[in-house]
Amino acid sequence: MSQTLTPAQHEMVKALYPQAEELRYKGLAANEILKELEKQGAERSIAQAVMNRLYKKPDQAGREAAIAAMLVGLGLLSVGLIVTVGTYTLSSGRGGFTILAYGAIGGGAIRFFSALYDYIKS
Repeated sequence: MSQTLTPAQHEMVKALYPQAEELRYKGLAANEILKELEKQGAERSIAQAVMNRLYKKPDQAGREAAIAAMLVGLGLLSVGLIVTVGTYTLSSGRGGFTILAYGAIGGGAIRFFSALYDYIKS
């Protein structure tokens, strides 16, 4: 359920957030916090927006960015492996040199796992 809030409603969410945070700190359950916010005069949509922020629902844009970064990491890792394996294969029978693309392999792996962590966290 995606909802678009007006600037005034965003300000209301910001104003109510500290109260909701305090109620959560006191040990109230989510439904009790929601009822308390509504008792204080907040509309249901505003109270729900505060709750979404309080419990940090997954951010779709953040997940999409993490997926894109994982794909870039896999691409970089793949290029490094292809260059390394390809040059090894070409040089193993006839002599020659092998390019070990450790920068692309390591950089791709780091980017992939960093993005995977961001994806799991979001």
